[in-house]
Amino acid sequence: MHISNMFLQLTFTLFLFTSHCHAMDEPQEVRSDPQSDFQKAKKTIGTLIGLISPELSTYLNGEPEAITNNPYKNQVAYVRQTPGISDGEKECLIARLPIVKAGLQKLLNRQLEDHQIPKIAFVMSGGGYRALLCSLGCLLGSEKIGLLDTSTYITALSGSTWAVAPWISIGLPLKTFNQYILDCVAKAFTDVTDEEELLLFQAAIVKALYKQAKTPVDLYGALLGNRLLAALGDKRHMTYISEHAEKIKDGKYPYPIYTAVDGNEDIIENPMWYEFTPHEIGACNSTTHIPTWAYGRKFKEGKSVNNAPEKSLSYQMGTYGSAFAANVKTIKEELAKVLGHEDLIESIATSIEGERPLDFYAKVPNFTYKMNTGKPEPKEQLFVDAGLDFNNPVTPVVYPERKADILIICDASADRIGDELKKTCDYMKRNNLAFPEINFDVIGKKAMHVFKDKNNPYVPTVLYFPRISDPALLQNYQHNHPQSTKYNILQDFDLDHETNNGFAKTIHFQYEPQDAERVIRQMEFNVRANQEKIIKTFKWVIDNK
Repeated sequence: MHISNMFLQLTFTLFLFTSHCHAMDEPQEVRSDPQSDFQKAKKTIGTLIGLISPELSTYLNGEPEAITNNPYKNQVAYVRQTPGISDGEKECLIARLPIVKAGLQKLLNRQLEDHQIPKIAFVMSGGGYRALLCSLGCLLGSEKIGLLDTSTYITALSGSTWAVAPWISIGLPLKTFNQYILDCVAKAFTDVTDEEELLLFQAAIVKALYKQAKTPVDLYGALLGNRLLAALGDKRHMTYISEHAEKIKDGKYPYPIYTAVDGNEDIIENPMWYEFTPHEIGACNSTTHIPTWAYGRKFKEGKSVNNAPEKSLSYQMGTYGSAFAANVKTIKEELAKVLGHEDLIESIATSIEGERPLDFYAKVPNFTYKMNTGKPEPKEQLFVDAGLDFNNPVTPVVYPERKADILIICDASADRIGDELKKTCDYMKRNNLAFPEINFDVIGKKAMHVFKDKNNPYVPTVLYFPRISDPALLQNYQHNHPQSTKYNILQDFDLDHETNNGFAKTIHFQYEPQDAERVIRQMEFNVRANQEKIIKTFKWVIDNK
């Protein structure tokens, strides 16, 4: 069934209840009787709705599981104000190092000392379901040639987080996860069963109980989680990024870092980037972080003052993909591409109130509230899709704390290939960060580009994979591998055309299985077909490190 009126009514009523309570709310100490508060919330909701079905009434008899099973509910969280990465991340990197070393030795067919091991980071762009599929294809291709095991980090933004986070949360092997995602994206984004409605409502009532602010990101994230985390069954809205810490502690996965930017209207230009890791959340290159399990709690003077459960992965995926929170400048740029009439565009933009007219952002308690920072600190922090700044999330892995030697950028961005890479370069120059010179004259003409600084080994080497189809590369590969028929599906396929004019537009949230498979296979092929160039580049980096 399509999203029912009942669920929308319930959710809207919860938002009304939340908004009413939030307006009067001040940070409080940890509640002594959450069950009593829950009963009050339920009574208010029931009064507002006027009618709750017997099934729903039975379902609401007890406190939501997200609250009762919160392992940190009796633990106070503190803001960490020391430089460097978290202790949990350090332990994961120690566990990952032997895997990276073994992977490199196998890929390069040579022995290496620990000090020779380069720090390699996958950088996955945004782009809706297309980015999800491209990221998955890049991971599959990397796994097949042994590249995945050589990486230390994987950063993700917007649609690519919808691939990386569910992959780790669900725990399926990539080959199995591939089929799972094909099934997910074949279903309409807003189709919700009766059973799923109750799960969505449970997530909403937890928010109401803790008197948290609401925005359209809540419903958007809930629908994303409902579709992409379906393998987790009844737990799909009760899974969290902090749980990744247990899944990655043995080094099985590259260390994941998800990203968003400050959504405040006053800093549309050059917003602060934030990193969301299994252990901590905070601004990139800052000394202020909180435990990930405390994200969603209210803080005062560096200390949590309630015991709200962690924001769910569903909500986080909605936050990371909240590109609809565009600012007026972005809206004008997009209108210009479509309309081309400057006077008309300017008149439309002038009539828009505020720098960010759509409230499609995440609104969460500000964990630096009243920390005596020397400037006014709002009670709430806004987060939006980092792709609204630029679409290649290199930010977490270019500062000294994690500085990568090799950046493998999988760019599924829409519009003209290379535009987002230019913005990435601008960011690096603005912040005096090392980055190789990029030859934009060749961007988009090959399935992989290598950019490096031959005179300075401290400048990261970039392997750039744009989302293109290269017929000549495919023909050459099939000539050298006549027994392989796996990539026949790519004959006459043009991913660039489909991205900007066909089924792979960013706004599309449902794919035919064959179309989705083509996108995955294209990026998988682009990695596999460039295996020798990748190996050659890695050898150069190691020899010049």
